[in-house]
Amino acid sequence: MKNNFKRILTASSAILLATSVIAQETAEVQPVAADSSLINVAFRTISSQDVLGGIESVNVEQLLEKNYFTGALDNLQAYTSGYNGNSVWGFDSRLVVIDGVAGRDINNVKPDEIASITILKGAQAVLLYGSHAAKGAILVTTKRGKQGDIQIDARANYGLNVFKAFPEYVGAAEQMILYNQARENDGLSKTYSDEEIYKTASGENPYRYPDLNLFSEDYVKKAYNRWDATVEIQGGGEKASYYSQVSYYRIGSPFDFGKAKDNYTDRLSVRGNVDMHLGDVVTAFANANASFYNAKTVNGSGDFWKFACETRANRIQPLIPIDKLDTSVPSVADYLKIARVIDGKYILGGIKTDLETNTIADMYAAGENTYTSRVMQFDTGLKIDLSGLTEGLSFAAVYGLDYSTSYNTSINDEYATYQATWSKFNGVELISGLDKSAKNDKHSGVKNIGGSASNMLMSANIHFDYVRSFDDHNINAIVLVNGDQLTKSGTYHNDSECNFGAQVNYNFARKYFLNAGLSVMHTAKLHEDNRNHLSKSVEVGVDLARHSFLEGGLFDKLLVSAAVSSIKTDLNVENFYLYSGKYESGAWWSWGDKAGGTSVYAAQGGNPDLDPQSRNEFSVNLKAELFNRSLKVDASFYKNTYEGLIIKSDNKVPSYFQEYYPNTNWGYNMNFNEDERIGFDANVNYQKLIGEVELGLGAFVSYYKTEATKRDEIREYSWQYRQGHDVDGNWGYECLGIFQSQEDIDNYVNEEGKHVSQGASIKPGDLKYKDQNNDGVIDSKDEVFLSRGGWYGSPTTLGVNITAKYKNFTLHVVGTGGFGGVGYKNHRYVNGNRENIAYWCPKNDQRYSKEMRNAWTPETAATATLPRLTSGDNANNTATSDFWEYKTNRFDIAKVQLTYDFSKDLFADRVVKGAQVYVSGSNLLTISKEKDYLDLNLNAEPNKRFFNAGVKVTF
Repeated sequence: MKNNFKRILTASSAILLATSVIAQETAEVQPVAADSSLINVAFRTISSQDVLGGIESVNVEQLLEKNYFTGALDNLQAYTSGYNGNSVWGFDSRLVVIDGVAGRDINNVKPDEIASITILKGAQAVLLYGSHAAKGAILVTTKRGKQGDIQIDARANYGLNVFKAFPEYVGAAEQMILYNQARENDGLSKTYSDEEIYKTASGENPYRYPDLNLFSEDYVKKAYNRWDATVEIQGGGEKASYYSQVSYYRIGSPFDFGKAKDNYTDRLSVRGNVDMHLGDVVTAFANANASFYNAKTVNGSGDFWKFACETRANRIQPLIPIDKLDTSVPSVADYLKIARVIDGKYILGGIKTDLETNTIADMYAAGENTYTSRVMQFDTGLKIDLSGLTEGLSFAAVYGLDYSTSYNTSINDEYATYQATWSKFNGVELISGLDKSAKNDKHSGVKNIGGSASNMLMSANIHFDYVRSFDDHNINAIVLVNGDQLTKSGTYHNDSECNFGAQVNYNFARKYFLNAGLSVMHTAKLHEDNRNHLSKSVEVGVDLARHSFLEGGLFDKLLVSAAVSSIKTDLNVENFYLYSGKYESGAWWSWGDKAGGTSVYAAQGGNPDLDPQSRNEFSVNLKAELFNRSLKVDASFYKNTYEGLIIKSDNKVPSYFQEYYPNTNWGYNMNFNEDERIGFDANVNYQKLIGEVELGLGAFVSYYKTEATKRDEIREYSWQYRQGHDVDGNWGYECLGIFQSQEDIDNYVNEEGKHVSQGASIKPGDLKYKDQNNDGVIDSKDEVFLSRGGWYGSPTTLGVNITAKYKNFTLHVVGTGGFGGVGYKNHRYVNGNRENIAYWCPKNDQRYSKEMRNAWTPETAATATLPRLTSGDNANNTATSDFWEYKTNRFDIAKVQLTYDFSKDLFADRVVKGAQVYVSGSNLLTISKEKDYLDLNLNAEPNKRFFNAGVKVTF
């Protein structure tokens, strides 16, 4: 621990020293305000007046003065359109570029380090970044130093995470009653006797008849804290300017038992950015950043929430009270001597059949784990003014190197649990026997290191820029070479990107605009004769407000533009050597008297003509400014096709390309599938002074629709085809209701009058599905398109921000909304795997929620809203169908902050130059028809509100 602390101090000191040494030699000059009209785009900055479509920018540094937030992209959809909180223009990924280095992790930069964020939405905007930016890009620019006296800003925050809602489950006695009902529904005998149910309900001995609620205050806190502190130092003169930051945050534990109380997550980060003027023609910069992240947990913590949601309340009592042990029984007394004692009062409980070890016992006794991550980032660059050769010409070069490591350090202990046998002595229930688990209590004392991983990212680009005006003719051009390479431990091939690009932006008096660009990508994922591919873009625009028929009228700006682009990318070329033939060995064969031979067989045919994918796009944009620029409007419409998705098809090659013994397949990968996206986004920003109140309003909307426009499929029935439907479509059964009786099952016929069978296990109370193909059997052939999932973010996204400033008070309100998606209450996907949600549709012996009170029974057949309970795997009712659908439509009051800025007059001629205090609440309210469900987060940590108080002081 001491060594780690020393390393942290060393790294912190080194970066701070690097940012301040140069400043000691600088001359003192007057502060110069940053030029807010400049927008960061690919590899350069341009005037906001020259930006056409597909680009939006947020000034984060200014935003933090009224909205303190902790995640770099938190509620970004309330400040920019086209980003829906998950993706850009409905794609499934996006490139992150931080300080010119592509591929960095957005989670490794905090909002208080950021100066601005630019969203590159249109294909014409991402062209110069090449293949990896084909689905959109987010550019993050960190803060730079300003010329002037040294300025120190110190900020501190303390906040509480407060759980919004816990899932509600029935108590143990009701669980037992309902489980007996489930057994009866299955034609089986009851599991629990009336006496057991009564004694459980009475609560007279909760250790013998447990009623476990892991969401109670015995296990989970009502709230847990988060605090942070940050110091920023900046300044500079004519020769150099610098910005540095040291920041630390710590998040507490949501648990309130055992050593889990001491779980924590913390992060220390240090950043230093230096800008230098090296003579009259050369400028340079150097940025360094280091972060030290730790997450300490007791073993089992990660499984707690799922265990709490699925384990029956009567299933286990994890703690056995010592004062209930009958120590006159020798075996009980002997076990007590060796047992691990918890809080001086308990020993660990378990069930020998299947819960000898369990999550609660793990969290008390299985040891602990610390996840450690270290990230070091460095980038440097220079710019040379070549105006001596020709006016407006310059050269720039940037190099970045990032290195990150992560690993787990764990102490893994073994422990014993005990299953109690109860007896009654003189009317008092005592434990007369203990059945010990196979394992013994054992503290290893050994630290294990595992899960080690390391990544190294190298990035470099060089470019020539030409920026010049000839009277009303304005030119901004760039020619560049760009490349990056990501090396991951355990991965043989590096993920590399290399491209050459050129772009020319021309405008005449900012009245007529013409932008044209090209980029040549190079990829190692395709055949060596097919690795270079050309992307291109053309964009034109006209500002109608500068024409005589509108000049001096309502509009200060009315810029209309259109772009046509084609971007080549290997983002969906998922592996190397997909173009290559592949042979494998292992299949057995016999020939005559020769038996048991091993064959070499074709596993994949070759295709040297395999191409990258192509994003082909047409977009139009409108930018308007009215009423002396107090009202600004920005709107875009786009249509793009994503062509050349790779498939390996049996439909496109002759049948003899495949043999089944030995298993041989000469089928090859080819470009075939296509997706289409159509959408629009718009935003309106309005500022007005009403009396003494400065009012600001921003409203944002984004919409996208996907379609699988081309698919390789030959299906038996028309409704099975994916082509023509949403890419993010949900597929499943069309539910016709609930079988009300055996007669209903026996008499179920399809549209052709043929009896329909859903399987031998179907009983009254099960869901009934439509026989789409009228073959009398419910199977995968009856699955149809049900709805749109919104996998890439809500199809329609709304965002709004309102600012009202009165004297020294500032009120800022943020709202976000998502509409148009459909989810399923009975399951979710975790890392691509389908996970059943017992809360709505339990199977086997999973825990029952309060919703199970609405499950079908013969007595409630007319009013039941859920299918019957069953003690089996419930495969029929857990299948995906429209019965379980719910609309994910919601609008959230995402943030409210009240800020007070102390008058600068208070700090005249003092060390302190300014101060600010603020209070805020996040994730405050969800407005939705499905509010009660959306507030839950089943099988995972519940959703939270966050309340924060903070102070910022400037020296």
